[in-house]
Amino acid sequence: MNPEQVQIGFFRHYAAPGKNVPLHEFLNGIRDGKWAAQIQCLRAASEPAARDKLKKRLPAFMLSSTSAGGRKAADMLKHSGLLQIDIDHIPEPENLRDRIGDDRHILAAWLSPSGNGVKAIMRIPADIGQHKDSFAAAADYMRETYDHEIDRACSDCGRLCFVSHDVEIVTNFDAVPLELPATPLSQPSAAEGGEEGIRLNLNLHNKAPILHNKLFEEFESLTKIYRQLVERRYGRPQRGQRNAVMVEIISSCFFAVTPEFALAFADEFYNQHAEAFEDYGLEQWQSEARALMAGCGRSFLECLNQGEQAAFAGLGDEKEQTAFRICRSLANCESNATVPPPLFHLSCQQLSARLGVLEMKAWRTLKAFEKSGILEIVTPGIKRSAGKQGVATTYRWLLVQS
Repeated sequence: MNPEQVQIGFFRHYAAPGKNVPLHEFLNGIRDGKWAAQIQCLRAASEPAARDKLKKRLPAFMLSSTSAGGRKAADMLKHSGLLQIDIDHIPEPENLRDRIGDDRHILAAWLSPSGNGVKAIMRIPADIGQHKDSFAAAADYMRETYDHEIDRACSDCGRLCFVSHDVEIVTNFDAVPLELPATPLSQPSAAEGGEEGIRLNLNLHNKAPILHNKLFEEFESLTKIYRQLVERRYGRPQRGQRNAVMVEIISSCFFAVTPEFALAFADEFYNQHAEAFEDYGLEQWQSEARALMAGCGRSFLECLNQGEQAAFAGLGDEKEQTAFRICRSLANCESNATVPPPLFHLSCQQLSARLGVLEMKAWRTLKAFEKSGILEIVTPGIKRSAGKQGVATTYRWLLVQS
């Protein structure tokens, strides 16, 4: 990214009308001391009220978008592909600045105006409509990677970032956008049909319903996955839209998690919105969810090319079949321009969480896929460890229709 070409909003102070300037003016100003005198006064103030008053007099930038003169939704003109990260009131903020400054998704990191926090810029998809989803993914990422919560106010695309002074600001103009949770390019219908000779191990019938809370207690990562795939995507269901929501949940989760988890997610959604289902019994909801899942399985078989059909027929169990669907969906998803189809990122940890198996089982499944010609490794991943950020492996889906 060239900071001279990226435009962001600029406001002389909190209540002033805005204009648009290049990103490099903001970054250079922090490093070169353009606002050093004002920041020094703010940091020297002992009373919180005095600091707040001085802070509101500072110039501010709207990092995520250009502006038509204000900060309301109607004033958002063009998303910059940037997200403001705020982490406040931390010990040794210099250490955190340097740590996250090395992150491949972070374009810049510096000390906050008060000096007791860190601000950063993360690369995200340049889409105003996806800004809140990008924030949610960034919040999860920072929590998991650095064990820090970020200010939720940054979910607002018009959030202002006050200027600061930090001669040791860290910049990385080769930063890559954070990926959002992948969704399939097209979702299958629940149509009848199927391919003879290929058996789907969905294990959906003659099976006692899974109470939503039991699986969430058994698998620690399941709550986070549910929030990513369901809670943040679907609001309160209306009476005339309940079946449509079920179709969306089951059809999308069919490509993202093992069927057992998808059904549990449908149960959880029902329980979270029980007031909307007063005339719609849980048993009926569960029965229809199972039927829809089976229909998705039949439709999935119909969309496979010959090579994929042959490979899928040779898989041994439901977990391997789910892993196949996850990998195929990721390989066909155009969510990241740096990893175009049929390439995709996936770690053993991510796959194990979505399958509900140990990481070793997920690793063995991916290795079996490599051996059988389903996948090949393009760039090996790096396992996360103390003080070292993990990087997911880049794979190539080999069963592309020729």
